Amino acid sequence: MERYQGITPLEGESLSICAERYFATSEQVPTKIKVAVGIASDADGRERWRAGGVLVQRIAGDSARGDADDAFDRASAHVATLQDEELLDPALGAPQVLYRLFHEDGVRMAPALALVDACHCTAERLAAILRQFGEEDLRDMLEPDGRYHAKCEFCGRRYALAPQEVTTGAA
Repeated sequence: MERYQGITPLEGESLSICAERYFATSEQVPTKIKVAVGIASDADGRERWRAGGVLVQRIAGDSARGDADDAFDRASAHVATLQDEELLDPALGAPQVLYRLFHEDGVRMAPALALVDACHCTAERLAAILRQFGEEDLRDMLEPDGRYHAKCEFCGRRYALAPQEVTTGAA
């Protein structure tokens, strides 16, 4: 079975423009991105590389939210006023930057989540996914060795399941 892969060229004079074009063409989601990278002094006076960024995306409108186009245009205009120094200032945290930009709209921040490099793939999850296919599709997916093969595109783990592992759920 061949995987489908879309290709979107990275074109533009900045990383922000490349990413905005990606979201516009691949995801079909209007997006405004502002990023900055530079050297800034910490409170102790040591210079360090820093990076900061803001990403704003248009969400679907509904009667409760009002006009999504106007909200996205307004948010994009606010992000355009953001200076690199504001994104790089170690004394200026995300809550302060967001308040400066969007205080008139009411800022709400969700708690920060730690980034974790962990995968949740298991043979049992793969078997559950395969059980959702019909018998003919499952026959077509069997490899010459009589097993179903899959590779997790997140962690790279490879699986080879016997048909009975899929049908009984005992993977």
